Amino acid sequence: MTNSYGKIAANDDQSAIKILLYDIGKETNVRLETIVLNELQIYLNTIKSLSRASKTDFANSLNLSPRSVTRKLQKLGTSYQEQLTNERLKRCDILIKQTSLSGARLSRFLGFENPSNFYQWFKQHHGVAFTQFIDSARQHFDD
Repeated sequence: MTNSYGKIAANDDQSAIKILLYDIGKETNVRLETIVLNELQIYLNTIKSLSRASKTDFANSLNLSPRSVTRKLQKLGTSYQEQLTNERLKRCDILIKQTSLSGARLSRFLGFENPSNFYQWFKQHHGVAFTQFIDSARQHFDD
């Protein structure tokens, strides 16, 4: 007789215990993956400058390797980069609505070393160039 992870069990009781432990381990991994995602969201939300956000620093704070963080997030269908992008989008929308920062200053707040990288990123995620977006938003608010 084989159990769920393919090993041959000595008897039914031993097999049941191994399967139970295997299932508990799977549940623990799911909880750990969820904890890693929640902690990452907190980390990104509370770090002042996203240019300082580092997967290695985050992983170290959880006593995990960066590769372990990657695997845990992959199991949840996401990635460190995707979560960083989500945080950048959230901050970008807030800063555009609440400030009149230039694109260059906004890019620094969002952790881009080069404003041109920010402008490319902005267009990729918003579908229009930053200046067009800002001009359109200002016209909307003036009406």
